[in-house]
Order: sequence, then structure tokens, then C-alpha cells
Amino acid sequence: MIRVHVICEGSTEEDFVRDILAAHLNKKEIYLLPSCIGKVGHKGGNVNLQRLETDVKNRLLE
Repeated sequence: MIRVHVICEGSTEEDFVRDILAAHLNKKEIYLLPSCIGKVGHKGGNVNLQRLETDVKNRLLE
């Protein structure tokens, strides 16, 4: 089993990863774990390096 964490810019990208990509890759035992970057309820877009770095560090600690 392979797990791939996918950090998405917004909910549209998260939906695409979960509904389209994951459905295809699950058959090959590759599991995608999408999550949105930034704060809950915050609109996607305008990602800066600090925000990305914080989210990546948090995901790695999970």
C-alpha cells in the first residue's frame, strides 16, 4: 500500500483529487490523502511560502 499526501490550494482541487484521481489510483493500491492548505474556512488561492511551509510541517507530524 502506498499513501500519498496531496496538499491542495482550495476545495476544488481537493474534490478533484478525492473524486477523480483517488478513485482511479485506489485500484492500484495507491491511496491519496488530500487536504487543503491554510486555515479551515479560508478561501483557497494566494498561497505564500510561509503558509505552505507551516502546512507541510503539520502534515508530516500527523
